[in-house]
Amino acid sequence: MHPNIQKKLKIKPAHIVSIIVFLLISMSTLTAKVYATDAAWPSKTTYKYANVDGKKIFYREAGTQHEQTIVLLHGYPSSSHSYRELIPLLSGRFHIIAPDYLGSGL
Repeated sequence: MHPNIQKKLKIKPAHIVSIIVFLLISMSTLTAKVYATDAAWPSKTTYKYANVDGKKIFYREAGTQHEQTIVLLHGYPSSSHSYRELIPLLSGRFHIIAPDYLGSGL
């Protein structure tokens, strides 16, 4: 900013940056549109087993199968139980599968 303008306005550069950030946040908040139709109820989580090469694998499944599928893979040492709170949040919009590795979980 030109020194003469800054003296006349008595505004520091830090204040200008703060005003710009405030305006950008305000504009994005005002232009965001959230509709009740965008909300999706979570579906029930089911607990199943799959037989893979003679091994019994436990997995959790939620959401409808015609939706895009997300597979939640856990780390070691952990199990699909780690995703017990995330699965309902995603299941309203996606088909969720959270398998347990052999020796993990149930």
